Amino acid sequence: MTIIEMKKYDDTTTNAIPTVAGRLPELDEEGVGMAQSHQQLAWCHGFMDNHKDGQMFYMESCGVHLQRVNETESRCVAIVDHSYCYASLALLVLSFEKAGIDLQVDPYTVVIPYEPRDEEEVPLETTGVEVACMWVFTKYGFISVVQHNSLPDSFQVKSRVIDPLETLWPEYEIEVIDWADYRFRITIPKIEAALVLIEKVIGDIGYTSFKDECREDEDYHHALTRVWSTMYDFQALSEGKTNLQSGR
Repeated sequence: MTIIEMKKYDDTTTNAIPTVAGRLPELDEEGVGMAQSHQQLAWCHGFMDNHKDGQMFYMESCGVHLQRVNETESRCVAIVDHSYCYASLALLVLSFEKAGIDLQVDPYTVVIPYEPRDEEEVPLETTGVEVACMWVFTKYGFISVVQHNSLPDSFQVKSRVIDPLETLWPEYEIEVIDWADYRFRITIPKIEAALVLIEKVIGDIGYTSFKDECREDEDYHHALTRVWSTMYDFQALSEGKTNLQSGR
C-alpha cells in the first residue's frame, strides 16, 4: 500500500488542542472585584513568602496546583478539567497580576481529567452551605470562624463587635453588615488566620482563669459568665442522663 493509499484509511483529524488560557472564563464585575481585593492580594504575597523556589502547593478545593518559580514568577503546573477550576484559575491569574507577580499558565499547565466524587464524598463547602468551623472566646473578644462560601482556601472571621477583629487582624479590611447577626467580618486566607490564632491567642495564654482575665471589660465578662453558667447546666444535664442510663 502506498502512502497515498494509506491516507484514504486515515480518518484521524488534527484539531488543535485548546490552551489552558483559552479555557479560562472572563471574570464578571464581582469576580474582578474579588480578584483585586486586599484579601486576595495578601494571599498571593503570602503564597510567595511561604514557599521556596520550586515548591508546589495544591489548592485541593479548586483543583489547582501552584508552584513558586522565583521572587516574581509563579506557575500553574496542573489543573483539574472542570469549569469551576478554570474559573478559580482565572481569578488567581488576575490576583497575581495585580500583586505584581507573573502567574504562568501555558505551556506548563497539565490538564488532569475530572473524576466526579461519590455524593457522600462531596465536601460541604461545595454545596454553597456555610460550614461552621468554630467559636472562639479570646481575651480580646468573641469570634466565629467559618468556611468562606465562595473562596475555598479562605475563612470568614465574624464578630458581634469590631474590637477583636481590629486587634487580631489590624491589616485586614472589616466588612460591616448592619442587618446581619454578626455585624463585623473579614475574609482571610486560612493559613494566616491559623497563624494569628496560634501566636496571639494560644501562645499568649499565661492566665489560670479565663473569666478573671477578662474582668476589665464588664459587659464581655458578664456575657462570659452567662456562657459558663449555660455550659455548667449542660454538664449537669449530661451527667444526669449518664446516671439514669447507668442506673445510679
